[in-house]
Amino acid sequence: MGLDYLNYMDHFGLPRSGIIHVGANNASEARFYAAYGDVPVAFFEPIPSVYEKALQSTRRFPLHRVFHACCSDRDGAAVTFNVSSNRGMSSSMFPLGRHGEIVPGVTYVEKIEMKTSTAESLLNQHYRLDDFNLAVIDTQGADLLVLKGLGRYLDYLDAINIEVSDTPLYEGGATFDQIYRYLDERGFALAMMHTTNTDWGNAFFKRRQPVYVRETLSAISRGKASSQSSELAPWAPSLGNDGDIQTRRKFFHTRKEREPWWEVDLGEVVNIKKIYLFDRQGQPERARTTVVEVSENGSDYNLVYDRAGELVKKGQNVVAILWRGAARYVRVRLQEENFLHFRQVAVVADEFADQTRKPSLNRSGKPKNGSRSSRSSVVSATA
Repeated sequence: MGLDYLNYMDHFGLPRSGIIHVGANNASEARFYAAYGDVPVAFFEPIPSVYEKALQSTRRFPLHRVFHACCSDRDGAAVTFNVSSNRGMSSSMFPLGRHGEIVPGVTYVEKIEMKTSTAESLLNQHYRLDDFNLAVIDTQGADLLVLKGLGRYLDYLDAINIEVSDTPLYEGGATFDQIYRYLDERGFALAMMHTTNTDWGNAFFKRRQPVYVRETLSAISRGKASSQSSELAPWAPSLGNDGDIQTRRKFFHTRKEREPWWEVDLGEVVNIKKIYLFDRQGQPERARTTVVEVSENGSDYNLVYDRAGELVKKGQNVVAILWRGAARYVRVRLQEENFLHFRQVAVVADEFADQTRKPSLNRSGKPKNGSRSSRSSVVSATA
């Protein structure tokens, strides 16, 4: 499976967040995911020896975890998992079927008796529903079962890259039409697809209404009192947190000055999980020194995001800052003399703040004894 889906996330303007990858094999994608962003990645691999290789591939990346599991749509079902001769890449819980005709040199060389798990049940032990927005599924015929096993995590995904075929490759596997209908009913549209001359390939589905649209409309910052260091009429500070991300040429705008800023007062100290920045199209060099700071009292501010000179490319105008903590004031500021202007700033409440914190994990996806998770990461998603 190629990594085109990472480019698709940027191409369709989807923020970079966590990745669920089911059918990891040896997790060779780990280094690409690490370059993609400082995001959590959950790999799933059923073959014990290959799982150990995946652990080695991810050992340098502390936010990557590997789970030894045979994923399906229910927990605890007994299955015979078939290990293939091509380093396990064609392994499946299903008989080879048409795959054996298309690639005759591949055979099953080992059988492993396993119990199935849903990705949802394993993720629930270690993560929160909003930790991920992309799923990659490459499970040799079991793809629809794995999709169903995502459960509530599916509601928080922006995109899914999944293996498809018009006619099942594996005996008992799903067809493209079955996968398409399942995702269509759950708000996803087919965005890209690449298949071979045997009608076998990968499809990229994206949510019709991205999660950031839903979260911006319900943002706790929407309509709250906002201010800025100066005003270039008619671009008032209130235009930056009215929830409107569709209208063209609408943004807040300061005059050119030393370290201009824009700020929203949430009215009280609240638990935050995410801050979205919607860049104005054009003149990206003006935003290259952008920082975002938060404060509980309006005088002591903590840095949660630093653009550090990066230029946002045309068409990539949504930045998702994953920061979990308490604050009343959120400030956007430049660290130089220039104009400050953004289309929208949306502060999203942490709906899971009252839940018991998930235990932190070791690299094998198992909780560390006596430890609590305190991950508070910033993700610069110029998507």
